[in-house]
Amino acid sequence: MFEQCLGEADPVIVSAANQKQCAVLSIDKDFYIFDLCKGFLHLDNFEWKSKEDEKIPAKLYTRSKFCEHFKLDPALMPVFASIAGNDYSRLKDNGTFANESSSPGEYSIKRLDGILRFLSKVNLHGLNDSQKRERALSQALNHVGKKENQTFKLAIQKYVQPEKKCLELPTWVSKKVERGEITTFVISVVDQKTMMLPALVEDFSQRSSYTAAYPIRQYFYGLLTGGQMCTEYDRDREEIKDKRVPSIGKQLQLEHLHKAPEGLRRRVFEEALQVQTLDLGNIPDQLKLPVCVTVFWFKRLQHHPKPETVHCLHALLLGFVFDQHGPEDEFERKMKALKDAAIRRKWQPRVAHAFSQWLCCMRQSLHLNQLLCSPLPEPQCARLYCGPLLHRLADEDTIEEVQKTLRGEKKELSRLKHRGDRAFVIAAPKLWNGVPLRIKISPTLNIFKSRLKTRLYSLAFNCFVFVFSVFVLLFYFVQHFGQPVAIKFLQRN
Repeated sequence: MFEQCLGEADPVIVSAANQKQCAVLSIDKDFYIFDLCKGFLHLDNFEWKSKEDEKIPAKLYTRSKFCEHFKLDPALMPVFASIAGNDYSRLKDNGTFANESSSPGEYSIKRLDGILRFLSKVNLHGLNDSQKRERALSQALNHVGKKENQTFKLAIQKYVQPEKKCLELPTWVSKKVERGEITTFVISVVDQKTMMLPALVEDFSQRSSYTAAYPIRQYFYGLLTGGQMCTEYDRDREEIKDKRVPSIGKQLQLEHLHKAPEGLRRRVFEEALQVQTLDLGNIPDQLKLPVCVTVFWFKRLQHHPKPETVHCLHALLLGFVFDQHGPEDEFERKMKALKDAAIRRKWQPRVAHAFSQWLCCMRQSLHLNQLLCSPLPEPQCARLYCGPLLHRLADEDTIEEVQKTLRGEKKELSRLKHRGDRAFVIAAPKLWNGVPLRIKISPTLNIFKSRLKTRLYSLAFNCFVFVFSVFVLLFYFVQHFGQPVAIKFLQRN
């Protein structure tokens, strides 16, 4: 079961665990406070190196046993958490509780023991749970000379009755967020008109990579806010600064966006990325959105042209058509070797920054596409971008090497330039070595022939599909960028 919580997740997890009669596995110590019928398993309490009957020993914590040991009323566990210290509050007692403890050990242990002993002695006779917590908190604060503070009461409420967030999200958006079908960024944009852009691995001497996807975010904000201004928090050199961003797009209302015609939603996506999706007819579905993103990204980078930009484009195109799980041929083997090879040259900050810009454009486009209810098919992001491979491909020598493989250029095996490599003694072992082991060990001649024929058909078909895919991609890029970029790529191929 997957659920994206719109507010505090702990109570939702507790409710689900109790409903399904199972323990909670986490590193969040807040679960020590909640009443879990099957207990709490903290990851630090697993003895990973020990095995008993193929099982990993672990400690199971239950609140009832804890309260029984310290003679503490279970209703006071939230008070204990708020005083001891959690994400919301911590009582500064200047060592009062630690000094009253007789427990051996370091200060933090003595302090917790002192708090528990104090709470266990509070007179709670005749009070309901709410009154018990109020009296225990009041006496604890008085004990250390502190005045009553609303902070502690709010911290207690987080465990007792968590505040439900009243968001302005339409029902259809909320459901999609909960199912993980739309990014949670929509919550802060709709609720607070703000967007905190996550940190990236990039060249800090250059502008933030998010700048490349700025127009896409403007449309994203426009759909969510109805055209209102939003505040972005992004990197400026080495500092985080806020920036007011005017949004674009009032033609669709968020409330009824999911009911809008697909053509209209697609048109908004096209306007944001400045592309025409009608030109994508011959491109496979899983590549349509990445190709649109790449066109948008390359146009943005052309305003500040750099030599490595075209190399990055070639690397992305080769990465798109590389299927590491497909039938092996010379190209696939070469790409896999590059992917697994050790880095032999220095890291190139500009190349990394260009790819970071592409990733930002891709992420923002995915978010926009999700919000528009996927006018374009959502790609398989896991296989779409392989960082180690693309960084090795974004090099002129490496691209030339891969393109020689695509052209079928082989290293000479004999001293003779013309007939030597075609001689039987050279060609036969070479062909035999290229036959997969599964075919070589065929039990009969007929099975061998059948498997070999299937193999040859597969290679021929894959070669055709690859050449066709590259041709379609190049044709699409010629339409958007003119001939120079495409001709340069074709000349190398």
